[in-house]
Amino acid sequence: MDYYSNNYIDYLAQNPPKKLRFYLKAIKENAYEMDSIFEIGFGKGLFLEYATKAGLKIEGCDINQNALDGVKLLFPKTIIHQGNFQDISGNIKKQQIIVAFDVVEHIKEVQTLFKSIYEKLENNGKFIFVCPVYDGPLGLLVKMLDRDPTHIHKKSRYWWLKQAKSAGFKIIDWKGIIRYLLPTNYYLHMEMRGFLRFFSSAIMVICSKP
Repeated sequence: MDYYSNNYIDYLAQNPPKKLRFYLKAIKENAYEMDSIFEIGFGKGLFLEYATKAGLKIEGCDINQNALDGVKLLFPKTIIHQGNFQDISGNIKKQQIIVAFDVVEHIKEVQTLFKSIYEKLENNGKFIFVCPVYDGPLGLLVKMLDRDPTHIHKKSRYWWLKQAKSAGFKIIDWKGIIRYLLPTNYYLHMEMRGFLRFFSSAIMVICSKP
């Protein structure tokens, strides 16, 4: 079974450059002094490629064999790991930045994952994750549109913030995101600021290891 063709209408359209720029901007704003990044669940390697072009040293892991094969072809000299982060973390050196974009909602033991990430970050290292949220005015709509059976956690934004804090992280900031692939194949991706972030369909959480 091909996870991407089964769960994405159009993988490339749903991961456009503006979305990758948004991720990179958050990293630069909150970890500007750091130059290496580890991505958990890199998929087809779109963000890794974007991060490389921005001058970041990259490393990552994924459980999908097709993803691994594709990224190894793209980055033959890059350290790529197969498996869940929490299972392979013993083989990974301390990291400056760890990111997980639309990954954490798939992981059964969230606290195990978050604590593994915490342990593998350098002091003052940054952990940034993005996930859908199912509370607020758009919560019911997000649930209706979510057809991915591997989404284990359909939780509120407050639940995710609590999980990060419980693992020892300091929350630097969190952002609301509205995102949707329109029938015209245009991907709507907007940051929701201030009070509007409580109405978003997804969030980005920026954490630091004290």
